[in-house]
Amino acid sequence: MAGQDAVLSSLGVPYSRQPVTVYSTGATNVVAAMRQHQVRRLVCVSASLTDPTLGPHGGFFVDKVAGPLVAYFGRTVYADMARMESLVRASGLDWTVMRPSGLFETGHVTDYRTAEDGTAARTGDIRRVVP
Repeated sequence: MAGQDAVLSSLGVPYSRQPVTVYSTGATNVVAAMRQHQVRRLVCVSASLTDPTLGPHGGFFVDKVAGPLVAYFGRTVYADMARMESLVRASGLDWTVMRPSGLFETGHVTDYRTAEDGTAARTGDIRRVVP
C-alpha cells in the first residue's frame, strides 16, 4: 500500500444465513493500513440495498417484490456492508462509497449521473461514471 494514491475495495461474499464480517473486517484492516502508509483516498463498493430507504431502485416490481426478497436473503451481507460504510465514514479519509444496484456484463454502455448530494441516477447497467 505504501506509495499508492488511492485504494479501491471491492470485497464480496455470497449470501449466507451465517453472520458476515468480511466487509467490516476488511474495511477496518484497509483503513488501518492506509493510515500507516498515509494513503488518503478510499473507494468502496457496497450495494444499493444496504439502505433500502434510498430509491428508486427500478420500478414497482423491483421496489416492492424483487428488492425486498433479495434484501431478505442478503440481510447478513447488507448488514455488514452497512457496518463497513459506517467505518469508512468515520475514518477521516477522503472516501467514496459506490452502491450499484447490480453489476452485469452486457454488450452496451450506459451512464450514471451523480447528484450534488452524492446519489446516483440510474440509467442502466453500470459501465462508466459521468460527472
